[in-house]
Amino acid sequence: MMQFYNYFSNYIDSGIMSQIGTGEIVSLKIRRDSRYVEIGLFLDTVVDHSVIVSAQNSICQNMELKKVVIKTYYPQSAFELDNIEQIVKPLITEYPIVNGFFNDAEAELEDDIITIFLKKGGKDVLEAQGIHKAISQLIYDSFKLDYDVSFLEVQAFDMEQAVKEAVEKMFKGTKVKSVNTMNLDGKTKRRGMTYGKTAKTKKAIVQLTADSAD
Repeated sequence: MMQFYNYFSNYIDSGIMSQIGTGEIVSLKIRRDSRYVEIGLFLDTVVDHSVIVSAQNSICQNMELKKVVIKTYYPQSAFELDNIEQIVKPLITEYPIVNGFFNDAEAELEDDIITIFLKKGGKDVLEAQGIHKAISQLIYDSFKLDYDVSFLEVQAFDMEQAVKEAVEKMFKGTKVKSVNTMNLDGKTKRRGMTYGKTAKTKKAIVQLTADSAD
């Protein structure tokens, strides 16, 4: 096994290496004439793309290379829709237009089609650039999973703003300074020999302004 740490620990910060050092090098391409290195790295879990970029930059600088590319591969079990924003980040280098559109994005899978819900808009722009196909290819290359990808624009629900407006409407003269929300886990309930949990809830803490009506 060609462990990444054994070959590149002298060229990368220990903090970065602690996150990817146990990865296995599955391919290595070197072009001496152009000082280019491409590393295929198999990791057990998905890491933040900024870690990969930092590793590329460190190797490039410390080995006096012109370009270093680290292509990450993962087991199929590491693929989670909750990580869709993180999974698509490698596309930013090739498609700068992607940057920002997937912030806070969510996704669901049905009939081998991943629908990505865009809270920042951009469906037409992304489709025109073929980003849905690029994501599908990226998922196949990284996880060996064959899914089609589609986009759906949704309007993000601003919970804090909704609470603020509701409080000021219900209590005349009230002025809300800030609203903080927190997620609360459901409570464990027993019914006969069966245990379960109630639905998760949100709790809002409202702070009023100094001149707010009592």
